[in-house]
Amino acid sequence: LLYRIPFDVSRSFRFDNFSLKCYYDSDKIEITAQPEERLQTAVRSISGGNPEQLFQAEGPLFQWACFFSNAFLLGEPHNYFLKETIHMETQKTALLAVSFGTSFHDTREKTIDQIENALAEAFPEAHLYRAWTSGMILKKIQKRDGIHIDNVKEAMERMIADGVTDLIVQPTHVINGIENDQMKEDVMAYASSIHSVSFGTPLLTTTEDNEETIRAVMKEWNLSQDEVLVFMGHGTTHYANTVYAALDYTFKDLGCKNVYMGTVEAYPSLESLLRQIHAYQPKKVHLAPFMIVAGDHASNDMSSEDPDSWKSQFEAEGFTVECHMKGLGEYRGIRDIFIRHAKEAAGIL
Repeated sequence: LLYRIPFDVSRSFRFDNFSLKCYYDSDKIEITAQPEERLQTAVRSISGGNPEQLFQAEGPLFQWACFFSNAFLLGEPHNYFLKETIHMETQKTALLAVSFGTSFHDTREKTIDQIENALAEAFPEAHLYRAWTSGMILKKIQKRDGIHIDNVKEAMERMIADGVTDLIVQPTHVINGIENDQMKEDVMAYASSIHSVSFGTPLLTTTEDNEETIRAVMKEWNLSQDEVLVFMGHGTTHYANTVYAALDYTFKDLGCKNVYMGTVEAYPSLESLLRQIHAYQPKKVHLAPFMIVAGDHASNDMSSEDPDSWKSQFEAEGFTVECHMKGLGEYRGIRDIFIRHAKEAAGIL
C-alpha cells in the first residue's frame, strides 16, 4: 500500500507536473510538495480518497494520522516548497523557565532553583529547561565559575535538537518589562520549528496577581505598628514600571499601612520613601528586596555600608534599620503564582 512508509526510508510520489516527498526522521515527518496547490489532490490520490490514512504505522508509540486541509493551500501556483512538521502522539512537551539570573549561588539555590523545582513538580510530564536573560551575568559565571547556562536562543536551539514539539515558557520576571519583551521575541524567532508555544505571564500582570502577591509576602511578615517594611524593587524605564506605585497603593488598600514599595532605578524613589516614612515616624525600618533573588542589588544597593545604600541613608536620617536578605523566590506563595501562570498558559486552569 502506498500509504505505508517504513520508518527508515523516504518515499517520493510523482504525478503530472507535481511531486510529493515524505521523509521520516526520528520523531517527525516532513512533507515536501511542489507546487503546493496540487497537494490536496495528490493526497487524495495516494490515500484512496482518505487523507487521514495517508501515513499509518503500527505500534503504540508510532501511530499518527496526517491531516491536510485547505489551510495549507495559499492559492498561488508558484514553484516553491511546502514543509509541515506533523504533530504525532509521541509529542515531547517542555517547560522553559526563563530568569534574569544571578551570580550569587546561595540566593540562586533558594530562589530560582526552588521556582524551577516547583514548576517541575507541577508539570511532571514536561522536560524542564532553563534560560537566563542577563548576558552580563551569563558571561560572569562562565568566566568566574566555568558554568554555562543557556540564554533564550541557546535554550530554543537545544530544545529543538532534543525534539521538543510543544513548549510552555514561564518567566520568573517580576513585571512585563524590557527583559520579558525581549524574551518573547527570542522565543518566537524559533516558533516555526515547534508545533506549539505558549507563554506564562510574569509575577505582576493583573490586579489579581498584585493582590495575591501581597498576601503571599505579608503572610511571612509580622510587623508591629511602630515598625515599617520597605521593599526595594528594581525599577525600569519601561511603562510597566507603573506597577510599583500601584503595588504601594494596594499594600495600603489591603490594610498594610506600614509597608512601602520603592525602586532602585525609577519611581517610587528613595527620596519619596524617606518623605513618607518620616511622616509615619516608625521606631524601626525593615528593608527587604522585592526581586526574585537577593543578589547584587540587595547586597550592595540595599544593605551595604556604602554611604549611598538604602541602609546607610535611612540610618543617616536617624532610623534604626534591619536588612532581610530574602528574595521573592523564597516565598512559597510567590512560587505558587508562577505555577498558576504556567498552568493557565498550558490550558490546565
